Amino acid sequence: RITRNVGGIEGLHLATDCFNEEVERRIFTSIDESGYRSGKRTWGGQPTGLIRWPHDWPEDYIKLTNLIRDCGLILDYVPPDYCLRLMYPPKAGFQLHHDSQYRWGEVIVGINLGQEGEIMFTPDKPDDAFDHAAFTSEFASKAAGVGKSMRIKLPRRSIYVMSGPSR
Repeated sequence: RITRNVGGIEGLHLATDCFNEEVERRIFTSIDESGYRSGKRTWGGQPTGLIRWPHDWPEDYIKLTNLIRDCGLILDYVPPDYCLRLMYPPKAGFQLHHDSQYRWGEVIVGINLGQEGEIMFTPDKPDDAFDHAAFTSEFASKAAGVGKSMRIKLPRRSIYVMSGPSR
């Protein structure tokens, strides 16, 4: 199931129930955790491998890129030429930031594994404040008031896309 412009945030799209537990297990077991050190944080998460090029990807990574295209999550999807794997320990977080469009491109795709996650969006200025859509979305929640942040629930085994204003 695809939800577009989650919580009224233009360019934030979410696909849920994207794959089964077996695929999730295979993806987890393909991640090399040998460099993982509890308590060490980089970008809020722990890099579990260098940026990986498609010829190095496990078969399930290729299947996931095809799924993103085939399910219609991104209509003009161009498969990525790299993948950065991060593992976030429970309760991990990082400071408000904007991902560089120069470095990461116009579209950010994330895959949520293992447990439900959350991502928070904060308007840059009062004119960008979120409207009532946040109160009616099953994935979004927001405190009342102008300029308040909106929290977006990322269900386990979901894929999210950020492009345009959501970036």
